Amino acid sequence: MFGRARRASLLAAIFFATETSRPFLVPKDTRRGVLATGVVTVVAEHVASASAEDKNSAEKAVEAAASQLSLGQRGDELVLPAWFGGEWACFGELYKVESSSRTKEFNAALPGALEFVKKNQEAVGTEAGNFRARRRWQPSGRPAPGGGKGVLEDRAGLAAGAVAAAYTLGGPTPRLKPQGDDFLVADRWRLTPAGAVARADPEEEELKALRVSELFEVRQKDQEKLAAAVRVVTLWKQAPLPEEAKKTLDTSRKLMQAIQTVYLLPDPSAAATKNFASMTTRFVYSPIRS
Repeated sequence: MFGRARRASLLAAIFFATETSRPFLVPKDTRRGVLATGVVTVVAEHVASASAEDKNSAEKAVEAAASQLSLGQRGDELVLPAWFGGEWACFGELYKVESSSRTKEFNAALPGALEFVKKNQEAVGTEAGNFRARRRWQPSGRPAPGGGKGVLEDRAGLAAGAVAAAYTLGGPTPRLKPQGDDFLVADRWRLTPAGAVARADPEEEELKALRVSELFEVRQKDQEKLAAAVRVVTLWKQAPLPEEAKKTLDTSRKLMQAIQTVYLLPDPSAAATKNFASMTTRFVYSPIRS
C-alpha cells in the first residue's frame, strides 16, 4: 500500500506523537527503525479511507513531521544536524538528583540501586559530580532532522546515552562495559538500547535547538526478566561564542549547551512523573576543531 519512503514517514510521525504527548516507547516488534507491519496497516487504512483532499493533506502533514526527526535503535545511530559536526570539549555538571518515596518498589526492582542514587545526591556541587570528555560527530550521507547535511556520533568510544544511563544506575564513577549489543553497569545490571529519536525545533532559526530521547531496558546481569527502564532526554541548543574566544580559537563556530535528564522508571512505558529517581546534568560543549 505504501512504499519504503512512505513507511518511514509514517514511522517518524508515530514516534513524533509518542515522544511529545505520551511516554516514549519503541513498539515491541520494531527493530532498527523498521515499523511493525500491523501499525503501518492501521495508519494506511485510516489514510486510505479519507477523501482524496484529506488524504493529500494528511500525507503532507506526515511527511512534514518526518522531516524533523531521526530514528534509531540507539542514540549513536541518530543523524544529527551539521552544527554538531567536528570535535568538542565537553564539561558536565550534575546539579539535581531526586528519588521518589516508592523505595520499597525501587529496591524490589533493582536491589542496591538506591545506594548509588544516594551517592549521586552527595556528589551534587562537588568535583565528583563534574564530567569531562571529548566527543566527535562525523559527516553522514543521510539528511539531518529539519533538512541539510547530517552527522553521526563517533562510535570509537562508549555511546553517550549509555554513559548517562550508567551514571544513574552506577553512581558518580560507574563501571560500564559493552556486552554485545548491550552494556553492563557496575557488574550488576544490563542495559539494552530500545529506541532513540531526535527532533529538530523548527521555530529556532539563528540559534538551533534539538531534542533527543533514548530508551534503555534494564535487567539484572544474568536474567531475562525486565526489571526497569531508563529514559535519557537531552535538550540541545546553540549558544554564541564570546568574541575573545572566537579570536583565541580562530573559529566562527558556536558553543553547544545541553540539559540532560535521566529517568529511572519501573517500565519502558511509564511516564516521567512515575520515576524511581531522576538525575539532571547541564553541559557546555566548546569547539576544538571542525
